Amino acid sequence: MNFKRLTLTLALVLIGSLAAFAQQDEFTAKGVPDAGSELKEISTDNQSFFIDDESSVYYIDFESINVTLNTIVVKNASGSVVFQENLYNLPVNTIYELDYSTYKPGTYQIELRAYSGVIRKSITVL
Repeated sequence: MNFKRLTLTLALVLIGSLAAFAQQDEFTAKGVPDAGSELKEISTDNQSFFIDDESSVYYIDFESINVTLNTIVVKNASGSVVFQENLYNLPVNTIYELDYSTYKPGTYQIELRAYSGVIRKSITVL
């Protein structure tokens, strides 16, 4: 009797583990794509972005963007990531401040990543 109970318990644990791993793989496949994959472009109005050249700060108004953002990535002209931060723990009404005072002169691509796509903006640092 104990052998049957042990076998049944082991089988249920194994099946439960397989189901959990299958869901984890599905989430990874639909989750935030890595840097090498392409995301669908999300359009947004320019009222969500403000630049203050005096203080070298780029303001991003999350409340006026229609998607929930999870990551900000800044890339230089050669495509190398110079800054990256997770955003999913910030409130949706945040005004995000990106300080670019330490960046070298050049053109930078700002990517605001969501699960459904990406918003790209370009800035030039003088």
